Amino acid sequence: MRRKDKYSIHLSYNYRKRYFLFLLFGFMMNTAFSQLHLDFNDNNLHSVVWTGDINHFKINTSGQLQLSAPGAGESSIFTKYNKPKDSIQVDLYFKMQFDPSNDNMAKIYLFLSKPSEANADGYYLKLGENGSNDAIQLYKLTAGVPILMGSGVMGAIAKDPAQARLRIKIFEDGFGIMATDYKGGELFNTDLEFYDSEFNLQDSLYFGIYCKYTSSRADKFYFDDIHIQTIQRDTIAPRVVSAIAIDNHTVKIQYSEPPIASTAISPSVYSIDHGIGQPESVYYTIGDPLNARLAFAEGTIKSGIEYRLTIDGLKDVSGNTEVHSISFLFTEKANIGDLVINEVLTDPATGGEDFVEIYNPSQKFIALDSIILRNADRNENRVIRTDFVLKPGNYVAISKNVEFLKQYYQTPTEAAFIEATLPALNVASANISLLSVVNGRQITVDSFNYNQQMHFSLIKKN
Repeated sequence: MRRKDKYSIHLSYNYRKRYFLFLLFGFMMNTAFSQLHLDFNDNNLHSVVWTGDINHFKINTSGQLQLSAPGAGESSIFTKYNKPKDSIQVDLYFKMQFDPSNDNMAKIYLFLSKPSEANADGYYLKLGENGSNDAIQLYKLTAGVPILMGSGVMGAIAKDPAQARLRIKIFEDGFGIMATDYKGGELFNTDLEFYDSEFNLQDSLYFGIYCKYTSSRADKFYFDDIHIQTIQRDTIAPRVVSAIAIDNHTVKIQYSEPPIASTAISPSVYSIDHGIGQPESVYYTIGDPLNARLAFAEGTIKSGIEYRLTIDGLKDVSGNTEVHSISFLFTEKANIGDLVINEVLTDPATGGEDFVEIYNPSQKFIALDSIILRNADRNENRVIRTDFVLKPGNYVAISKNVEFLKQYYQTPTEAAFIEATLPALNVASANISLLSVVNGRQITVDSFNYNQQMHFSLIKKN
């Protein structure tokens, strides 16, 4: 994914973009190769060489780097590493067990030319400020002078615990992306995009951590899973893996991975066949990054039609995109006459079970979830729990022992079955009814009175 403009872009919850202009020129690639990996699982603080206030930090029992200072103050530590070649990926986790402020805050130095902020060049993250709008802030240092390049979601680290797992990618052209999971997991959402046309790092760099704290916060800073390495390129594009019409004007979709928000919310990315085209709007939030809803005009989507949704232009943070499509249906609950009880077996062969066969004479796709079969003579109901959809002109048999039906009656391969417990069916005679719940009201879709004289003599029975 490449950009040619000279701007830094901030993506907030409502996807408005803030632009930061940088008068920067040129970009230098570096061929040195190295990487920094600090997961602290070996409980050894000295697996790398640190400088600074080393005695103010420890590895805790959870395998995390933790501040452990004697009282109020400021502490910092630094370690040296070689810049990875080509594009760079930074992963890390932090947690502060308090509401951050100007007196209780942290900085994480990602790339620093010397083990001190004074007169240094590089980039760092600032965590914490006064007020309730605390956000992860990315700064660039030039001879010790900081320039704000952009901010993450406002207020995202304002409250205890102020935590996040970060993944920052900086590409060869100076374009960068910061993705976050504010719950500390790995469900990353794009939080910040930035661009620096003069992204120029020296071969030898310092990584560092700075903490400022009052006495009650002197042991409430945690850091873990710090990795700085050449980007392991993601080549798999995000896809829509599920599409369901939840009513006649809304399609709910699910993604295989969180897409870039600006592409997810673009109606032009989605198109439905049968002359429908793109949605009027798309509802997508960073708080629910794997799901979205496509909104169309009332009555646009009809039952009885198999639709195909085409997706073109959906991207992930690595810029991967792939044109693909997925089919979906608009299903309805069964109403009176939509389904017919076509066949009933009440006296099966030894080892078998009763079955009820249902036919769909309508032009609708009927969702059979939570239909009810009732034996009125016994006053016994059974709710059939299934996600099966019965298409127009099709049949389905419901039985507790589907395998027996298939083997004993040598059913065709295209025959459809639902395995479920039926109400006990009288052998001689009874009433079997099919019920459905529509708009909160239980209705009888079909009802059938049977007796023993209706038995079909050609059905074999041992």
